[in-house]
Amino acid sequence: MYVDMAKEMGVDYENEDPVVCDPASPKFMDAYFKYLHHPREAEGVDFWWIDWQQGSNCKVEGLDPLWILIIFIISIIKETASVQ
Repeated sequence: MYVDMAKEMGVDYENEDPVVCDPASPKFMDAYFKYLHHPREAEGVDFWWIDWQQGSNCKVEGLDPLWILIIFIISIIKETASVQ
């Protein structure tokens, strides 16, 4: 999971550099769902607890990442519900 995400984000996985959480980045969010979120759903996870404690720590001034994460999760829930 980490190696795939790191490769996608251009992070040096061989040195185990961290993948920085950046919900304001479409590239990050696409990789987040592709490598971290959707595979867990395929394993049967159907409940997500969003516990973002960094407050307004975001590359976009004044934007609280919690709201981006909530919006993405809600859109995934709606997609899933419309498919069923």
